[in-house]
Amino acid sequence: MIRRIRNPHIFCIWRTINALARHPIQSLSGVYHPIRDIVNCGAQRSGSTLLHNIIQEILFIHYRSSYNFCRNERDYLSLQQNSMNCNFIKMHAYSPIIARRISTGRSIGFFSHRDLRDIMASKIQKGSIESVAEFIVSGRLRRLVNTALLYAKTNNMQVFSYDEIVNDKQKTISVAASILKITLTDKEIGQISDKTSLTNTKAKLQKATFAKNGNNYVDKQSGLHSNHINDPSTGKWKSVLSKQEEKIIISEAKDYFIFFGYDF
Repeated sequence: MIRRIRNPHIFCIWRTINALARHPIQSLSGVYHPIRDIVNCGAQRSGSTLLHNIIQEILFIHYRSSYNFCRNERDYLSLQQNSMNCNFIKMHAYSPIIARRISTGRSIGFFSHRDLRDIMASKIQKGSIESVAEFIVSGRLRRLVNTALLYAKTNNMQVFSYDEIVNDKQKTISVAASILKITLTDKEIGQISDKTSLTNTKAKLQKATFAKNGNNYVDKQSGLHSNHINDPSTGKWKSVLSKQEEKIIISEAKDYFIFFGYDF
């Protein structure tokens, strides 16, 4: 089955051919489009929404406080060349266009990963997986793995682990700001950490407005799903997955565990 391609590079070639076949002009022009953007392409259930909200808060502070006074045309042109565009995108699916833009410095790419067993456990808790075996046979697990490996191996991709994002958040904020070339004070880092805390995120969920987006109901401002937060702990797969389910996940995605350094 084509969707269960095991080799990430063959998967990449297949996605590229598909993209060119469907919209060749847009695909080629998209790679070289001059607008710079920020793309969060973290794996599903890997802390990508938390990372997204952290980056969003960093950008809010920057654009609220920036005072771009230009003394002359030279200053103006320098600002145009070095300033970031406000386009900030989140995307789980693999895109050869986005990967190419990130690798050539046209886009700033962020990626998050997590123990695949915890990703599966989280998807089960969320209700998006009813059967682990069916999820694997359908090729969806392998597609998730291929996408994660291809994005993580992309040149210039900024890679964060779930553990770093959740358990060392202030360092994550500081590193992300540095990548974006934004200077934050210790107070601002603390404020962002507080705004994106589990307590405040749950409070956001109570006030959020959800709209249908694919198979989920999503708040477009925060990216939170209506049933987004279940159990953010690590190692929860031990109480969610059976031994047999763990075994077949590892068998299907051993390259994921090896590349990201997760014990199995």
